[in-house]
Amino acid sequence: MYIVDNNVTRKLEQARVACAAGSKMLFAILLLYAIDAVTLTCFFVQTGVTAEFALAWWLYSYAKTALAVLTAFFLRAYLNEFASTPEAFSSRQTVFLYGGSACLIALTLFESALSLSSIFHGISSYEAIPPFLFSELEVPGVISLKKIVLAIFVSCAAFILRYVAALKSDSDTLA
Repeated sequence: MYIVDNNVTRKLEQARVACAAGSKMLFAILLLYAIDAVTLTCFFVQTGVTAEFALAWWLYSYAKTALAVLTAFFLRAYLNEFASTPEAFSSRQTVFLYGGSACLIALTLFESALSLSSIFHGISSYEAIPPFLFSELEVPGVISLKKIVLAIFVSCAAFILRYVAALKSDSDTLA
């Protein structure tokens, strides 16, 4: 009977703790996105479609926020799955990674396909935009949650890779 190396068990536990913490942080970020969406909706209700804020600007703002939320949702689901299931790797985790990466690619393509100058052409200055604290809009002084989501996920992935390296080292000693 094969006994699992204590180092492998320790690395797995560290990875699960990191993923559980990362999952909780991404949940908090999803709540911040909800606050941002409510703020954006209140601003829309108050302002509506004007010459300064064209319908394209509103659609761009909502679409960008929705794609960022879906990215955070899928990556959080992956971390939560890794932290809470008995098996370290599952096909559901792969689905969550595919979903998160597809949303991230779509968000990147969406951002690069649309020219901000064409969307913001009527806005005389950034002061016309309300102070969204967590928006994905490129406004000076705004926190980019998308970058924070990626930083949290990459940090957790580093712990998972340390566990994988410990598994490989352990299997190499058996061979």
